[in-house]
Amino acid sequence: QLLFEAGRDRGVIENTPEALMDRNQGYGAKGPVRASKNGGYLVDSYNVSEEMLDTLVDWTFGHMEKVYPWSLLVLIYNLGGPKITEAPTSSSAYGGRDAKFVVHFKHQWNE
Repeated sequence: QLLFEAGRDRGVIENTPEALMDRNQGYGAKGPVRASKNGGYLVDSYNVSEEMLDTLVDWTFGHMEKVYPWSLLVLIYNLGGPKITEAPTSSSAYGGRDAKFVVHFKHQWNE
């Protein structure tokens, strides 16, 4: 599945597990945008402040777009449910099982 999502069927990554460790394969190394920064914030409550929402909207759609020469992608996806919260903490490397949702961001710019 990971190789499929990385572009195996479109020929942008080799069909080997080792290819997932090669930063020059996959979609990330294609096109003029060569550098990136990814991150995320785990949010532990559905009751977020207006200030948080305003800041997110401003950084995504507001004046920051004109200040910084990068592309920005923001994803907000929910977590939770018994299949996640009942899994033992030591069963995988993924933490934050008690978070309600994640604000995931990706910045890209030319090197």
